[in-house]
Order: sequence, then C-alpha cells, then structure tokens
Amino acid sequence: MVTESFHIRNKYNTSDLIRFSSVTIQVKEKVWLTEHHHTELELGLYLSGSGSYMASGRELSFGPGDILLFGSNQEHIINQINLDEDIRLLNLHFDPRILWGSALQSFSHGSLPGFISDLAQNAWHMSPEETHYEAVRSLLRDIETEFRQQQPEFELAIEGRILDILIRLIRSQAQQPQAPSGHGINYEHLACVEKVTDYILNNLSEPLTLDGLARQANTSRSYLCSLFKEINGISMWEYITIKRIDLAIRYLRETQEPVTRIGELCGFNTSANFNRAFRKITHQSPSEFRKNCGNYY
Repeated sequence: MVTESFHIRNKYNTSDLIRFSSVTIQVKEKVWLTEHHHTELELGLYLSGSGSYMASGRELSFGPGDILLFGSNQEHIINQINLDEDIRLLNLHFDPRILWGSALQSFSHGSLPGFISDLAQNAWHMSPEETHYEAVRSLLRDIETEFRQQQPEFELAIEGRILDILIRLIRSQAQQPQAPSGHGINYEHLACVEKVTDYILNNLSEPLTLDGLARQANTSRSYLCSLFKEINGISMWEYITIKRIDLAIRYLRETQEPVTRIGELCGFNTSANFNRAFRKITHQSPSEFRKNCGNYY
C-alpha cells in the first residue's frame, strides 16, 4: 500500500485534527483490511478500483468517482475488492470539533448537529450523477491543493472547505436533518464541551474519570455525558479511549518504545487494559499492529 499524508495536528500534538491522504491499495500485495472506527469523520473519493464496505451492518459499494462518508465511531471495513484494478482514493479525516470550533453560532442552531448525529448510524454514499457531486469533488481537490501548497492561513482555508462540503451534503438530502432532541445546543454548551475536550487531549496520559471531567466543567456527570455525545456523535468515554489509541498508534509507528511502556504513556493502568482497548478499536494487538502497520488500512 502506498500512502502520502498531510496533517493538521491538534494544539496538544496528541492526534490529528485533520488528515488528508492519497492512498493506493495494490490489490496484488498483502494488505491488512481490518474493521475499525475513530472519532473523526471520514470522507473518501475513489479514483479507481471497486469493491464494497460493511458499515454498521450495511453494505456500501464503491467504484471510480464514488464518494463515501463515515461518521464518528462508525465501524467499517472493506469487505470486498475487485482484483482487476488497484484502488486509488483521496481520503479525508476530520475531527467534529472543527465544525463547532470554527462556526459556533451556526452550529448551535443549524442542521449540522442532526447531520453529525445521523452519520454516527448511517454512512453516506454519493455518486457522480447526484446534485452537488461536482462541487464536493472540486472542494476535495481544493483541500489537496491547500495541503500541498501550504500558503498562509491554509489551515483556515481547509476548515472552510470542509464546512462547505458538509453544507452541500445536507442540501443534497431529500429531507433536511433535524437537530437531535436534547439540550438545544447554544454557545455555552459548546464552550463547556470545548473546555472538557481540551482537558482530555492535554491529559491523555493521566488518570481520567467521568466524575473528574464533570467537576472540570462544573456540571453533573450525566448532563456532561449526554451533551458531549449530542455534539460529537460519540460518547465521552469512547472519545477518550480512541484518542488514547490514536496516540498509541503514533508511538508504535514512530518509536521503538516497548508496548508496555506505550500503554503507560497513553493513560492505561495495566497492559491488559491497553491490549483490550487497542484490539477493540483496531481488531489487532499492539504488537500485531506494529508488525503490519506499513500495510494497514
């Protein structure tokens, strides 16, 4: 597998806020296709090759020109590949917080919360004949150009194009998504979740508890947990676990630290807990991942 990637890291440098990759899956080589999920939304434009994904029990076919979008924490895996042609795709991962971090007021009363919530259960497929397809495809290419050229304020330009993509996907729906029932998201809610998210990302290596995070937010545990999931489409504890595993993957790829030490650096109090969480997210053990990470997708 051949991958060229560009990254915008979060301010604590623990994981990617946005990641853009040009990927070639060479069908004649051994590639580890594992079921996986992550906190980011994932948008893929398939340039060549064909096959299908399984996502939340639903099969989604893809071919040249198709666009797929997976929501936060949605398990998905390529379950079938046509061996006649290599798969080439442009792949964009982005954390939901860039949506409510860069457009607080519009996020609080618009359709985006409902759209993000829907994506956690239902993957999205767009084919070339659909309305807004050419605009979405062009915006993805613009994101690639911004990453490659890295002109001043390219990060802000990329965030704007991601927001534009989601707006066009919402408009292409026959029925507009409704904001999820719950708290009636406002600026204060978003500020509360942002404060807690910052604390989590800055303390992944430390013991974290839901009660302790609620104290940081000066609110109740149950209220904070429901608010966090409503905004991000993923539970707060799942978010913590996946971000810790993201950090562990970085250590496994970039360092020679022993697996047990990596678990400690990522906030796991025992090797058993680390291995269990890692396997739940990646369907591999940390040692297996380190051995196969060059051919992992």
